[in-house]
Amino acid sequence: MKNITLSIDDDLFREGREYARRHHTTLNSLVREVLGKTVRAHRSSWLGEAFAMADKARGNSRGARWKRELLYDRKDSHRYKAPIARNSGAKI
Repeated sequence: MKNITLSIDDDLFREGREYARRHHTTLNSLVREVLGKTVRAHRSSWLGEAFAMADKARGNSRGARWKRELLYDRKDSHRYKAPIARNSGAKI
């Protein structure tokens, strides 16, 4: 675990220490918990936004299929030609 030095306003320091005491913890634990929740919430928020964007994407492959070689950038992928998409009547 890393140790860090923070600069905190005197009043905030006193209030934080009192808050921690009332909640049977230390100011150090309180700062660690709040920082952890903030960082994790941001990470979770980003992931949720990414999935929401993917769900809203209006992509349409028009029935095209891909071969594994093309997806994984294999040396022989240049021999593969993508199939011509057939119109399935779906709106784009």
